[in-house]
Amino acid sequence: MRNKIIIIFIFLCIALTFLIKQINKDDNNEIIKVIITSNPSITKIAHVENLDSNRAVGFYESNLAGNEYFSDILLKKGIFGWKELGSTGGQTPKEYKLGWTFSNLSQRDFSKYTDLIFGKIYDTSISEIHILTQNKIEYKAKIIEYDKAEKLWFLITDGENVLGSTITALSKDGKVIQQFKM
Repeated sequence: MRNKIIIIFIFLCIALTFLIKQINKDDNNEIIKVIITSNPSITKIAHVENLDSNRAVGFYESNLAGNEYFSDILLKKGIFGWKELGSTGGQTPKEYKLGWTFSNLSQRDFSKYTDLIFGKIYDTSISEIHILTQNKIEYKAKIIEYDKAEKLWFLITDGENVLGSTITALSKDGKVIQQFKM
């Protein structure tokens, strides 16, 4: 009986140590490790957006066969750490002022989040991006500056479908730089 108690005690100590290590992990470092190992052609991690304590989206640049891509990676934290749920991305022609890619999050076990639209900003005069949905709901995208002079933009919705939306990129003085329907 005494041996069983000792074995149970040792097992509980090991389990508790494991749980404490998982809780105290530096999430951003773990997320970056997952992003880097997910795609060997990554040239730059642009940004990591933590949506809640268990979900994040990373944005990165990659180069495959001489072609540049801008992509996202969806991440979810489980009991054994962060794992990749999937990635989307695309190439944007250099003549574009604003790149964009769409991802349906509701099909990827991403909780309450439904849509992600994102891209790289190529025109430095763009300071705001507005998304007008087919239901006439207007959103302002989040713009992130990274690597000193580069910018990306994104919008994550929690119920609103952004397919078919009109995207408008504006300068600081409100001038329309680019507008298109996706």
